[in-house]
Amino acid sequence: MGRDLLSVDILLQGGGVLRICNVHLESLAMGTKTRPLQLALASQLLREKCVAVGIVAGDMNAIDRHDLTLPSQEDIQLRDVWAEYTGEETALSVDSENLGPKEEQSENDGKESNWGEENGHTWGYQSGKTIFHPRRMDKILFRVNEGAKVWLEPVKGGKVDRLGVNVDVKIDCEQRPGEEDEYLPISDHFGLITRFIVVASEKQDDPASLQ
Repeated sequence: MGRDLLSVDILLQGGGVLRICNVHLESLAMGTKTRPLQLALASQLLREKCVAVGIVAGDMNAIDRHDLTLPSQEDIQLRDVWAEYTGEETALSVDSENLGPKEEQSENDGKESNWGEENGHTWGYQSGKTIFHPRRMDKILFRVNEGAKVWLEPVKGGKVDRLGVNVDVKIDCEQRPGEEDEYLPISDHFGLITRFIVVASEKQDDPASLQ
């Protein structure tokens, strides 16, 4: 679909850079073979010599069974922040539920499903009908390269927080004569936010050297 990866490098006082990448991996079932190649490319950018630590976040379009263990593949080797907080087994169990498209389209009632908060879902509640089940489409992944140490501090509650849950935008009927005001979700995805504390050190094994 011709999408690009966006990245920014932040110079670290201890040497090297923190590289942050934003991605939107290939969509739908037709992208199943492409997503691993795209994420491997992102991981390769995080492994470059100048990079101490790296983060890649965005819409991973994790809809297929092959997507479940994609971050941990040998040529990718990225850690999942949400899995770090909930546990790898719990995350894998949740992500493996309701894979693939629905047999029939049906209404999703976000109130009854609690918007998937306990499952970290980021997609599937915002519109009335969806092709796929609600899922954890969006992820924050990271890696630590030699010469750096990373601690993760969540914003609150020991987890990755989601933005935009139950937030609507009003579509003014004045711009559409004969129609009533309509309220629509601001996006078909929830945003994700977490906090990274990055401490770089030339001597990883010496706690006194971490400043």
